Amino acid sequence: MLIYKQFRIENMRTFIKDNGEQRVREMLNNFSCPLNPGVENFFKKNSIDFTKKSQSVTYFVIPIDEVVPVGLFALTIKPLTIGINNIKSNTQRKKIERICKLDEKTQSYTMAAYLIAQLRKNFYHGFNEKISGDELLDAALYIIKNLQYQAGGMIVFVET
Repeated sequence: MLIYKQFRIENMRTFIKDNGEQRVREMLNNFSCPLNPGVENFFKKNSIDFTKKSQSVTYFVIPIDEVVPVGLFALTIKPLTIGINNIKSNTQRKKIERICKLDEKTQSYTMAAYLIAQLRKNFYHGFNEKISGDELLDAALYIIKNLQYQAGGMIVFVET
């Protein structure tokens, strides 16, 4: 668990170990995302298995004095490919070449990057009002900055 502003950020893997999978399922049953039913379905039906298999790790963002998450996000590492034609300046090219090499055959750079794969506020009983979208994104970036400090990496992108 990490504290960020007035929130606890709980790694699902640790939460399962400390509280049991049934408690996680109960928390996920109290997650609602009417704006994107596919994301709601991912968190309720797939996030535990994805976390167990290390395909991604879901995080709960919970106000310090409460028990229901106001938001969730899932993180993973994925390859990111950038075509040489998409790089507009030598400065950008030099920055990219610090972490990867140009593939002459494909005329592209491929690098490992942190992916914020899912990022949603919890609309269950108005919990979405307790966190802004910016705060939820900042919480995800806070975790990634800690990962970058511990393991390295520079690139972050968000699935849209």
